[in-house]
Amino acid sequence: VLFKRASIKVQSVMRMRICRTRYLARMKAILRIQTAVRAVRCRKQYRIMHKALITIQRVALGRVARLLARKLRNPYNRMNYPQLTLAMRAAQEQLITCFADQDF
Repeated sequence: VLFKRASIKVQSVMRMRICRTRYLARMKAILRIQTAVRAVRCRKQYRIMHKALITIQRVALGRVARLLARKLRNPYNRMNYPQLTLAMRAAQEQLITCFADQDF
């Protein structure tokens, strides 16, 4: 009777160990799958944010470049002849006053 109980106990422990090993292997596989899915999601989110960041920078730099180009553009190119003559006279008068005051 004791020998039979002992053999049943050994069989029970072995079955438990086999089940535990299978359980741990499955849990490890599940964890790997979850990690892979999470990594794919994070990489996708990173790509989306990186693309949005590049778009924002591109728009901002384009705006700055257009403002700078507008600032550097020659203002006399858009004037007609009477406006140009008036601007030249004003510039000459300003130059004369600067020379007179020696403010240059």
